[in-house]
Amino acid sequence: MASPPSIVLFGDSLTEQAFSHERHGFAASLAESYVRRADVLNRGLSGYNSDWLLSFLEKVLAAQVSEVLLWVIWIGANDACLPEFPFHVPLDRYRSNLGRMVSLIRSHAPSKNAKILFLTPPPVDIEMLKVHHRRKGRDRRVDVTESYAEACLEVARGLGEGVGVIDFHKAVKERVVGSWSLQQWMTDGLHLGPKGYKLLNGMVKEYIATEWKELKPANVPLMAPWVGDLEVVKEWEKAQVKHDEL
Repeated sequence: MASPPSIVLFGDSLTEQAFSHERHGFAASLAESYVRRADVLNRGLSGYNSDWLLSFLEKVLAAQVSEVLLWVIWIGANDACLPEFPFHVPLDRYRSNLGRMVSLIRSHAPSKNAKILFLTPPPVDIEMLKVHHRRKGRDRRVDVTESYAEACLEVARGLGEGVGVIDFHKAVKERVVGSWSLQQWMTDGLHLGPKGYKLLNGMVKEYIATEWKELKPANVPLMAPWVGDLEVVKEWEKAQVKHDEL
């Protein structure tokens, strides 16, 4: 049997943690939706920025043999750290790295026809980071993270056909009611909780259903037929019907 097609999730800790059922992670949800149709591969690396992920991407591509239907790229949360921290990547280089990733993916045979979906990094909650994060929020600013989200949006929109983007940053901000707090959406001011991932789940599935209908789960061929479609089972069911009619 040929290797099944795949969907690759590529990014930092927000992606790495996306298989968590407790948090309603979008990777777990996608894997459930595409069961028997495509393998959902999580290639998220906690703490990595776009520089380090660009290097890692070459290894990911080299290991691929089956067709890739979709890449979901979610990068920028660590790049947006302030310049005095080692995770920081300047905004211009971040833009360039995203473009280079798409070029690399397109140049690799299993991914040459894949759709590529970018997600903008979510907003941060400095007060939550002060409580839950070991750097106490000293490495981030709300406006800086927003500028990386805007850059991701701009780059993705300029990359042409087959590349899409979900402005998750804006979606979360629009849902904050009253004083600025992301406690409903995040666990620590940076990483998503169940409500945050649940929102993302819906946005990713809706985007696929409306923009790339051919990638809707029902439109991706099964790797093997449902058991009820096997001839031996159909013949048995016919025999049962005849028996019941006696």
